[in-house]
Amino acid sequence: MSEERCCGCVSEFSDQDYDMSMHVGATFIIFAVSLAGSFLPVAAQKIPRCSTSSMIMAAISAFAYGVVLATGLIHMVNEGIEKLSDECLGAIVEDYGCIGLAVVLVTMVLMHLIECEGVELYGSEGSGLHSHHHGTHDAAITVTTRQNSVVTPHFTGIPYHQKDLEKPAHNFRRKLATMIFEAGVAFHSVVIGLDLGISAGPEFKTLMTALCFHQFF
Repeated sequence: MSEERCCGCVSEFSDQDYDMSMHVGATFIIFAVSLAGSFLPVAAQKIPRCSTSSMIMAAISAFAYGVVLATGLIHMVNEGIEKLSDECLGAIVEDYGCIGLAVVLVTMVLMHLIECEGVELYGSEGSGLHSHHHGTHDAAITVTTRQNSVVTPHFTGIPYHQKDLEKPAHNFRRKLATMIFEAGVAFHSVVIGLDLGISAGPEFKTLMTALCFHQFF
């Protein structure tokens, strides 16, 4: 006789598995790790070999993005697909069994849409990018010459390229991508923090380690 699945039931654990002191200490540990990760780029500016454009900081940044991607793909996506395939969801899962992957796809498209529309609407303010001219233009640069006390203006026709105007938009795109990234990290940290607060045993240590890496980078 198969055991009936209890939907909505809370798994119980013994009082010996839940370490209250460790959970309280985890708050200060995560705070210290987050503070260290925030001050690292600031302190690195004082070291010539650790400037933002140095190879060391580039390697640290690449490793940090790798940690975030690994956390998202292995921990969040995998577990999310598993949870969204649970039979307790009822008819939704029975009709379509790939809800988790659909949520991932919609989220990726939504983030891309926010970035593109944000750059289009706000990234070109003050840079002249909303003009309908494209390609290479000839700048009407006025140069004055003085001959016989008569000022004569003429145009040099010095060309400039559209990429010179696109620099503000490029900077705004990077800033917007950083803001979206940080918002995602903050939201994920809150959710995982709540999960960490009710976890116990080996699961607590795993979540604690993952959250420390996530907050540091």
